[in-house]
Amino acid sequence: MYGTIRKNYSARRASDVSDNVVERSYREKVKKEKESKKKRAVVELKEIKFSCRIDTHDFNTKLNHAKRFLSDGNKVKITIVFSGRENESHRQRICSHG
Repeated sequence: MYGTIRKNYSARRASDVSDNVVERSYREKVKKEKESKKKRAVVELKEIKFSCRIDTHDFNTKLNHAKRFLSDGNKVKITIVFSGRENESHRQRICSHG
């Protein structure tokens, strides 16, 4: 009878130890993931809107902003905005310039 109790105790003890090892490895994994997130560079998407009637100075200013965003490691989305009658005939103008 004593041998049976010993076996149960040792099995229970081994189970506790393996649970601790699994829990410890899980905690280490979570800690490594947190550290890697801290080191990861955050890339933002910056949007710059142009209208088709933009002045040269304004165009150059927005172009410089885009260059600065790209040099900082961000992505840049450029949108051309048409309004009113520009919106109706913008395809004709684009095709006539090409």
